Amino acid sequence: MNRETDNVPSVLITGVSTGIGRGAASELIQRGYRVFGGVRRSQDADELKLAFGANFEPVIFDVTNETQLAAGVETVRKAMNGRNLTAIVNNAGASIVGPFALQPADEFRRQIEINLMGPIAVCRAFLPLLGVDLEKGLVGAPGKIINISSIGAHLSTPFMTGYNAAKAGLEAFSHSLRRELS
Repeated sequence: MNRETDNVPSVLITGVSTGIGRGAASELIQRGYRVFGGVRRSQDADELKLAFGANFEPVIFDVTNETQLAAGVETVRKAMNGRNLTAIVNNAGASIVGPFALQPADEFRRQIEINLMGPIAVCRAFLPLLGVDLEKGLVGAPGKIINISSIGAHLSTPFMTGYNAAKAGLEAFSHSLRRELS
């Protein structure tokens, strides 16, 4: 048990190596949160731990790899000592630009896997750490789910068809999940 982090609000953010995820982690740590940062590479984990300090705990997993994701859940579960996360932020994402007619199906599928199926897998895996127990109902204060979308879900641009489709799907998933969990 770590008394320094027992009463600190704790958040999981995926994709903290760069961009929005890194900025969100930095901001939340500055505001006193404990951040579990989802990264894919141990090199990123080491660099971020050094940069962010004691309130940052890297968790190595790829949102498209269920085995790694399950290990990440266990890492966070142990660190939380029976407490719930305050929130999860599904930020990990990727965009592969190119004309749909020339884009290989694997590239299109990869964008759906990362930008839509990844957040779905993270939500499913971490629901128990947000206080949602399928047998008992709500356990403790409920956590929040924040799914990072894009203007591309509404204003679809050419050459980003896979990304736009995934983000539109993520918004539909988010609305449905919100209603189911409310």
